[in-house]
Amino acid sequence: LEQLIFHRQTLVIIGRNKMLSLRPLVFFLVLASSFDGFSKSNELIRKLKIVEIEQKLDNISQSKKTLNDVELLHLGKKSFLKRINIIKNAKNFIYHSIPYWYDDEKGNEIYQAFVDKKEKVPEINLKLIVDWSSNLSVQDPFGKRIFKRISKVFDHNLLRWNHPSWLRPWSLKLSENHIHEKILIVDGESLILGGMNNGSSYYNSGRMSWHDTDVYINGPAALEGSKTFLKMYALGNYLKNYKNKIPLTKKKRIWLFQKSIFPGSQKINFPSLRYKVNKKRMKLESTIRKSLEELEKYEYNFKNEKKTPVRLIYDNPLFDYKIKNRLKKFNKTIETVEFLLKHTKEEVMFAIPYLTISENFKNLLIKAAKSGIKVKILTNSLLSMDYVPELMHNAMTYSYKDLLKNGVHIYEWQGHKAFETIEKKYDCDIPENEWPGFTVHSKLALFDRQVAMVSSHNFNLRSEKFNSEVTALIEDINFSKQLYKIFHNAFDNNKKNRRLKCGQLSLDYPELTKLVKFVDIKEKFKIGRRFKLKIPFLLKRYL
Repeated sequence: LEQLIFHRQTLVIIGRNKMLSLRPLVFFLVLASSFDGFSKSNELIRKLKIVEIEQKLDNISQSKKTLNDVELLHLGKKSFLKRINIIKNAKNFIYHSIPYWYDDEKGNEIYQAFVDKKEKVPEINLKLIVDWSSNLSVQDPFGKRIFKRISKVFDHNLLRWNHPSWLRPWSLKLSENHIHEKILIVDGESLILGGMNNGSSYYNSGRMSWHDTDVYINGPAALEGSKTFLKMYALGNYLKNYKNKIPLTKKKRIWLFQKSIFPGSQKINFPSLRYKVNKKRMKLESTIRKSLEELEKYEYNFKNEKKTPVRLIYDNPLFDYKIKNRLKKFNKTIETVEFLLKHTKEEVMFAIPYLTISENFKNLLIKAAKSGIKVKILTNSLLSMDYVPELMHNAMTYSYKDLLKNGVHIYEWQGHKAFETIEKKYDCDIPENEWPGFTVHSKLALFDRQVAMVSSHNFNLRSEKFNSEVTALIEDINFSKQLYKIFHNAFDNNKKNRRLKCGQLSLDYPELTKLVKFVDIKEKFKIGRRFKLKIPFLLKRYL
């Protein structure tokens, strides 16, 4: 309205004064258009501030927006130094959830940071959640190496999530219900989350580094993260003791989990049902509630100048179900993406390391592309894949067909091969800060360059259906501009103005990505060849 009044008044002034020249008229029109351009630049953020839309997002994400200080931590070296720093400055407690903790150089440096902190502040409260398969994944199956040391420094407050020894109905489904979130919380005031496990591949710089991204958040979101961590820690310890009873039917069990973890959410997801459970089984709710008493002794006075709106979205397949006529799994991160796409006008970008996506998510992307939104995806190529490359890439390629045919742009990361070739060809050394990351492990989304997601969520089938994940949804133009630089650096293959240093040489910068076209994969879908893609695709729940 203010802009319309401004335009009208401008035209009235010009109309009254016929002596004005064309030059001032042009000036006024340019000035008016600049106001219009500014108003459009944060249109998505303004929409999300509308009360009705904000309430819908509250329900979908089961989270509340809080104001925080936020810092993007792109590439491992930056995240590693930040982690060491906040561990060093911890006063009261450190909560850490990590799928894998490797017995290598950086894994041991993180471990040593906890040792030093424990020696300096013996009373500090340390808690750790890892996935039950961590020992196997880091080649320490009997827990005799780093896991034994980690458990000791954490005062044996180490929970191995959903271990088969829990003997619960879901515990022997070995491919399901894994902890995959990576989150480090200090004193309920600072947290780091994103894609990085504790290990050299994630935290290194130079030729051995990965393309990975975390976010540092200081403010009330860290307190919300602390509450979620304690609830899951209490739930895990409750469930691993088989003497603790839970409802026998799956519907009642999930209703009770939701009622205990996110009070009120059971009314959203089970709208027409009112269950009752006996006192033994209601013990879970009081256990979860009691776990939060640990935070009551601390005072939190977050400064008013914190400006960046953040939501913490937590997904766990153990209790993320809705019921109408039957139970149906859902995923808060994916549903949030769907909601944001409805309000996105121009462009959405994703970093998806493993493009083994669900049919549901594939259809969301296709629908967005058909509606006129430019959909861009950064993913790994055969050259940059970190494990079982051919199997994984074939599984991904099977999803490419429908995406490419419907206008989705897929960019494959080329890794470090071109950089290694340059070193060999010119017999020179590329500085460590020039290496962009061997494999893409970042999990990112950016909507209209205004609203960003940094996550542990791979946006693929495993993360959507079988892993617990945590996502930071950040509604901020300045943060989004920083995230956009990561995407622009990957997607812009015109590197004429960028030079690569190698020793004393200044060389053309290699292409970081390759835009995939349907003609590139057409041959793989011929009769007799398609099974090489289809079989890995059918195994995507394990990849």
